[in-house]
Amino acid sequence: MHLGMYTFRTERPLHSECGVEIYPAAGRWYARCRMTTLVVPVKSLPPLRSHPRPSLPNDPRQTNEDRAARAFEVSVARTAYNYMRSYLEPLPFSADVPAGEGFSPDYEGLLVEPLRDLADNFAVVLKSKLEQELAADFTPADSFAVVKHVERAYARLRDQLDGTSVLNIGKDIDALADFAQAIAALPRATEDYVERLARLPADIEKVFETLEALPAEFVAGGATTFLRDTLYELLRSTVLGVDYLHPKSLEDYELLYARLPQPMSKVIPRETWMPPGRPFEHDWYFGWLQIAGFNTTQLARVVDLDALLEKMPLTDALLEAVVGAPSLRDAVATGNLYVVDYTMFADVECGTLHGEPRYMTAPIAVFYWNTKAPAGYPPIEKAPLGVMQPVGIQLAQTSDPKASPIFTPAGCAEARRLTGVSDPDGLKWQMAKWQVNHACAVQHETVAHLGDCHLVIEPLVVAMHRTLPNAHPIHALLTPHFRFTIAINHSALHSLVIPGGVVASVLSLDIESSMAMLRDAHLAYRFDARNPKHLFEARGVDVHSLPDYPMRDDTLLLYDAIERWVADYLAVYYPDDAALEADYELQSFIHELAAPTRVGLRGMDGLVRGGTPEEPTFRVSSREYLGQVLAQVIYTASAQHASVNYAQYPLMSYLPSVSGTAYAPVPGRDDTFTEAEFLAMLPPIDVALYQISFGYLLSSVQYDRLGYFTTNPRRPYFQDPRVHGARDLFQASLARAEAQIRTRNLTRPLAYETQVPSYVPNSISI
Repeated sequence: MHLGMYTFRTERPLHSECGVEIYPAAGRWYARCRMTTLVVPVKSLPPLRSHPRPSLPNDPRQTNEDRAARAFEVSVARTAYNYMRSYLEPLPFSADVPAGEGFSPDYEGLLVEPLRDLADNFAVVLKSKLEQELAADFTPADSFAVVKHVERAYARLRDQLDGTSVLNIGKDIDALADFAQAIAALPRATEDYVERLARLPADIEKVFETLEALPAEFVAGGATTFLRDTLYELLRSTVLGVDYLHPKSLEDYELLYARLPQPMSKVIPRETWMPPGRPFEHDWYFGWLQIAGFNTTQLARVVDLDALLEKMPLTDALLEAVVGAPSLRDAVATGNLYVVDYTMFADVECGTLHGEPRYMTAPIAVFYWNTKAPAGYPPIEKAPLGVMQPVGIQLAQTSDPKASPIFTPAGCAEARRLTGVSDPDGLKWQMAKWQVNHACAVQHETVAHLGDCHLVIEPLVVAMHRTLPNAHPIHALLTPHFRFTIAINHSALHSLVIPGGVVASVLSLDIESSMAMLRDAHLAYRFDARNPKHLFEARGVDVHSLPDYPMRDDTLLLYDAIERWVADYLAVYYPDDAALEADYELQSFIHELAAPTRVGLRGMDGLVRGGTPEEPTFRVSSREYLGQVLAQVIYTASAQHASVNYAQYPLMSYLPSVSGTAYAPVPGRDDTFTEAEFLAMLPPIDVALYQISFGYLLSSVQYDRLGYFTTNPRRPYFQDPRVHGARDLFQASLARAEAQIRTRNLTRPLAYETQVPSYVPNSISI
């Protein structure tokens, strides 16, 4: 942008020698001459590709005018960056998406390919479902004619999308929107079809009326609107009605991947050591998910056996029958007994979708770390340190021998005799494992992903802009890790955690229960305790307790690299603790993080607290602790988020393995349970397609790569040459971690890839 003889390329205030300032306010950019009171709005400026050399406010080279300009920049930023708590009190959200926080054209370009894949897949699924329905209602000639219309609509869509380009994102979005328009308009494009429409049954006319309404819904609701309720709306008024969407066999779910890659959980390669059946149903895989799955946050070593037995009456005889261990207390003493306990789901309310109720259990699953892998588990070359073997599952928080018995592995007749559970074909055991995965998925989407990643980082972005000017070194350090987070969370706030939104569609809980779970998790969150160096130890799954835990082992490589990078970076600007304490801008930022009326992070125990109980103040006095805080922030925004986000499609999108919704209650001890009854638990085809599609979209977009802050190495992000050595060491550490993780994956039962550094973005941008 040019203003007179001066050229400005910045998102923050700049000052020319003649006193002209460029600054943001209330979502717009302004030019102001300090010699006048004239304020002129100017065009929004593009984001920087590099960061100017930072400075501290107390640097002797800073003039009083420089310090005043820094303070002015922060004061203006506070008009755009503010907290909002009224939506989900007391969680702090950004009140808006300030200028400069929105998605860039290159980011939006990344969405084109996965959205095109989803449109492609949806068209094929739509055609197939209509074909099946028409086969029951019409003569072959009529069916063929209607299906051909749908095919032509799809062909038109592909012609439009084939010309998409990241350089012309406006037309790309128009092309995607035309998907619904093409399907809606094409069947009525010929007079002949309009005449024949009068002779078609009313239910098929309803189908095309629904299709005609799609374009407006697409524009109003966004790119995935057409995926949520379309199949239901199309088929609910047909001859078979909603029942048509319920699966008749597991093969009904195969159709949903017509134009999408097969998720890993569905196509696990068979090995000679595997037992019969589909690998995702095997007990070894169920145990593997606890240490290398889509959500490993709930596994804990059993320390208080009496507390566990009060809820779930395991016995020594049962443990011996399943794993051969002599006693529960010996298993606890040797650190071999583990549990996942979904107590947060006790007494929750479940929602309905299209009038159909959903169901939620609060399961407890107990595992034994077996250093001698039994038959049907990975052999010693794949699991030299042991395997996580399931012992039993109770689908409630209180024991009832009939209503909530302990389900045990299918092949263990003696265990079934001890529990009295009637399960001759092992279907109840498969159902129990599926219910644990269901609870794991709901906790994942609500807390582990949204609550502990997205909603932790968002207010920190606000805090940084409210306290640190662009020239501050901490601003430079954190900016790449805050990119697009407010924008993606704003989208989530208006499409996920709302009545009728994504959460209400693909999770069993009603929206009030989901929001209550988020609130409870926020109130329980303690910052220092979430540091990965403390977290695994607190749960009893550190390396001294559990010898093999791929998620832990891989993620600590990334955290160690981040922590070293932050320490080296801080050393450039803060030679000692005294320099840190003298930085009043930094201290303002730290106070903003901990102050109850600002971000309100609890559990920052390394801070110095002052003030009064009513108005506390917070300061940081240790460079070491500051390094831990900043490393944990960067880790949360990068590696931690990647561990839960990018597992969604590979491990959570085959519904017979993992689902966010359950559509039938669980059986008791004496109830019969058939394959048809298990199918009744699984979500309908339309809900399944939506969960699959949303998981595919979220798992397909990666804007950048951890530790690499610009795509042009000739224009490095960090302009201060003093940090280049530390940056290079950081990248070298990540390269070593990548090689180590990829080597580990060669001998693991399944590759664990969410912590491969090149697959981890810098920020929560999707």
